[in-house]
Amino acid sequence: MEEKKIHLDFQTYQEIENLTSVKEQSEKDLKTLQSSMEYLDIAQKKLTGSQHVLEKITPEMNGKEVLVPLTGSMYVYGNIADSNNVLIDVGAAYYVQKDVSSAVDYFKRKSVFVNEQMMKVEKYLVLAETKQRETELKLQDIFVNKLSVKE
Repeated sequence: MEEKKIHLDFQTYQEIENLTSVKEQSEKDLKTLQSSMEYLDIAQKKLTGSQHVLEKITPEMNGKEVLVPLTGSMYVYGNIADSNNVLIDVGAAYYVQKDVSSAVDYFKRKSVFVNEQMMKVEKYLVLAETKQRETELKLQDIFVNKLSVKE
């Protein structure tokens, strides 16, 4: 059986090494951006859900029994003491009392902000995907065109 040898000059080797590093970094960047998009999407859904719930609160709900979320999957029964005011989580375990319309406005503003951030991340995501594809194509080109098989 005949052995085939691949001729690889130093410049081509360096180019392959550099492109491989760029490809690995772009893959990491892509995963980070995809993860960020997932977190922003979850935040967007929570904000929208909170806004919709607040929009359904009416003054006639005073004294009514409701389920109060303690965690994402644990609820307890409670009674609405004041249907005009609510406590909202503003992050970092801080809660603020607001009237219902102010709370709805708060969630609308936060939703717009998160949406803007999603659009920014989406742009970077497209750039990272493009960079990764270009790097893969350059590596393919090297392997197909620059590496020669000597017999």
